[in-house]
Amino acid sequence: MARKIASGEIGEESFDAVPTGRRIAVMKLVPAVVLGVLIGGLVALSLSNIGGAAAGFVVATLLSAYYLYRKPLPSAVFGTGLYLTAGLLVLAPILFYVPTILAPDGSSGAEEAGTFIGSILGLFLWGFVFFLIALVVFTLGYFSNRRAKKKLSARASASRGSYDP
Repeated sequence: MARKIASGEIGEESFDAVPTGRRIAVMKLVPAVVLGVLIGGLVALSLSNIGGAAAGFVVATLLSAYYLYRKPLPSAVFGTGLYLTAGLLVLAPILFYVPTILAPDGSSGAEEAGTFIGSILGLFLWGFVFFLIALVVFTLGYFSNRRAKKKLSARASASRGSYDP
């Protein structure tokens, strides 16, 4: 086990779950599902004022988990998932508040003005907070993807160097 960890092979552990010979990489599956649920939650939050939050959650979770699982390494899964999360963190307040700002709710006068001003303030306040969080998440994703690229380039150079005709 210590040799596997030192050589970086720990991310390749898998087990036969499907009798056709396909293997499931558990070290990629777990972060793909967790980040897929997080991405689906952000999509559901974004769509809560527009409608279709439940459908958006299911579709975004399934598509993002599938996309992330197809990455070659667990660190690439994590990094790409964090990139997607950072992008959605920036868009979430915009998609949440803009329908309230633009759509008249049937009220008039002070009530409509209060809704408009509250939505504008919420958009700027939460937009700034989510932007700061997105910067941190994006930075973590950058370093995780950089690590994955280093591992992949080391693997590629090792496989080229081991070939001796």
